[in-house]
Amino acid sequence: MRVLPTLCLALACVAANCGNSQLAAEPIATASPSDRPAQLNVELKPVQTLGVEIGAPSGKLPPNYGALRLAREGIPAGVVLQRTWPVMSYHWTASASRHNPLYFEEINAERYGYTCGRCLQPVVSAAHFFGTIPALPYLMAADCPRECVYTLGHYRPGNCNPYRKHWWPCRLDAAAVEAGTAVGIIAILP
Repeated sequence: MRVLPTLCLALACVAANCGNSQLAAEPIATASPSDRPAQLNVELKPVQTLGVEIGAPSGKLPPNYGALRLAREGIPAGVVLQRTWPVMSYHWTASASRHNPLYFEEINAERYGYTCGRCLQPVVSAAHFFGTIPALPYLMAADCPRECVYTLGHYRPGNCNPYRKHWWPCRLDAAAVEAGTAVGIIAILP
């Protein structure tokens, strides 16, 4: 539908300028063979003569436009110019806080804010919580409850962090503890 007004406008312009002789196209000038640049005479060097020297070659060097500009501004050569903005630096120091293992932690949701939406996140959190309860013996064998954990391996909160999947550690002794706990619970319950 937008094409129709554009087409009507183009036809109106053509109809208005039909009798105008000033719109006649001028002939396009073409370059004669004598006006074209001649082939450059470039001496090709053999590959064996090429080197890897990075120093300036001896001979005439290009002009130093920076020194010319400073001389024009009235600044003597060799003067170091100072920046006018204040020197500010901010260094983040990781906190030396520690805690015991967080077996029910949802790292993406709690640390970085990656959630599944306002309505679905409570369901995902509940599934994570109730899915972690049967695996608690495995997690407690893999990460001892008295072990100190530091957060230095995580990204800083507030940074633009990539979404990552966080998996439980894979250990055979923890799997044996989980299997023993499952067999023990089955044996105890009638």
